[in-house]
Amino acid sequence: MDHAKEPAQFAIRFALEHPLAPQLAAAEQLLKTERDRLAEQKQIEPVTTRNRARLYQTYLRVLDAEASGATIQEIAETLFPDRPNDYPDRTGDQAVRDALEAAKKLRDGGYRNLPLLQK
Repeated sequence: MDHAKEPAQFAIRFALEHPLAPQLAAAEQLLKTERDRLAEQKQIEPVTTRNRARLYQTYLRVLDAEASGATIQEIAETLFPDRPNDYPDRTGDQAVRDALEAAKKLRDGGYRNLPLLQK
């Protein structure tokens, strides 16, 4: 494998006749070490994920509201009624914008990282 072209790729062989747990632990440590080394050399940028499952309902609601033609202010009043939306702060509007940005990222490809989330 040409690591210069694909530094984020790594292959490990396991001896299946031997106990798997110690091999898996050693492989995990090796992979973490290699990931950290490549990140330090700026060859890769490790993907970090945060479990945002509690926000998925909000994400669906803001996407649905936007698709139905609701304004940012209307969405803020409905979904974030506890956030003040007066000038100059407009934290309700900002909460909607933030939720829409996150929802669109998830919708447009970020969902691929869902299996990587750790419980």
